[in-house]
Amino acid sequence: MRKSGGEANSRLRVKPLVACLLPLALGGLAFATTAEAATLPVTNCNDAGSGSLREALSLAHSGDAVDLTALACAKISLSTGALQAAVDNLWLRGPGAAALTIEGNHVAHRYAVITHSGHGTLQLDGLTITDDVGMFFYQGASGCIQSSGHVYLNRSTVSHCNAGGIEADGATLRDSTVTQSYRALATVAGDVTIIGSTISGNQSYLECGAMRLGSSPHTKVISNSTVSGNYTWAYFAPQNHGAGCIDGERRVHYHFVLVDYLCHATGGAPGCGSDASDIALADPSDLAAYRLTDKALQVIARGLSLC
Repeated sequence: MRKSGGEANSRLRVKPLVACLLPLALGGLAFATTAEAATLPVTNCNDAGSGSLREALSLAHSGDAVDLTALACAKISLSTGALQAAVDNLWLRGPGAAALTIEGNHVAHRYAVITHSGHGTLQLDGLTITDDVGMFFYQGASGCIQSSGHVYLNRSTVSHCNAGGIEADGATLRDSTVTQSYRALATVAGDVTIIGSTISGNQSYLECGAMRLGSSPHTKVISNSTVSGNYTWAYFAPQNHGAGCIDGERRVHYHFVLVDYLCHATGGAPGCGSDASDIALADPSDLAAYRLTDKALQVIARGLSLC
């Protein structure tokens, strides 16, 4: 366009007709914009600062990926609070569960290792998340992963979490492990899918040690997975709580109580009741062959120390 004097007007720009009409059609003045998902690299294992995971999370938008695959270090230790994922959908890509650990690194901290306040999906690939405490419940603590949305754990490990491994609305575990924690998984009302994964060696006090899954009718699928060696404990207080899996109505699906006695054989042959399929007398040096949990071995060792 030109002025009447023939001089070019550099201030005027030609806009596509659709861009001019769109705000009017929507009844507003804002233009519609589309942001492409970004990949944010993490370049060091510092708790905070330039190149850190904490900085990458603060810069992330929903749909972005945080890339930790190129890190040369093996551990990120937190000292300034939980890692905050404040967007709906976020993907954390790690180099492998055995290659990189993100740890709380404080015995009595009151924060989760990762807090996801978004309502979409927090996906973790190839990472280990740990409190470095495990099996101890601290009032007000938040465990390892806490999410207002869905947690997707892929080829990852969550371990030694002092107030819960994963707490979320819903969860998906694929080829992952949750172990040695104060309750492995607790969900509210979302779907739960566990495939090719292991939930073992977890405990709780007066409630489910392995999983406490939200109420129906949401889908819950467990396939080709192992749920074993989880237990609940109390100071001889009778409670109707299971060590395995219960639903939102707190109905016990799997429940067992182990009672250990120290005794001396005086004769006869040992036999098992209706609750067991076999019995064996084992020398303490041969216990490794029985694939017992760490806690079972600790209880046996303590019993032997009383002899």
